[in-house]
Amino acid sequence: MVAQTAHAALFAELEALELREREVSDFRRTLHARLDAYPNEITAQAERKVSAERKDLHQRIDSLRALLRPERGAVEPQRAPHRGRAEDDRVTGPGRTLQLGA
Repeated sequence: MVAQTAHAALFAELEALELREREVSDFRRTLHARLDAYPNEITAQAERKVSAERKDLHQRIDSLRALLRPERGAVEPQRAPHRGRAEDDRVTGPGRTLQLGA
């Protein structure tokens, strides 16, 4: 029972990290678009900070996936399907902000 609870907690953490990674990636794409249109040092610094957070998230996600990798023959629990590429590529709209480090 304890092992199942810990396993479920790891899956919940993984899902939360994957959601955060999508938010950070959306914001990073917005920053890239801004840099392409109006290059400046303040936006470049923000992009570097967001990129560092995204890299950290990827490392944490990969570590959790490795921990949760099912043994051969085991059935993996059902998870929500990943969004399609078109949804992943949308740019954060006006008035929507992303809290860094949240």
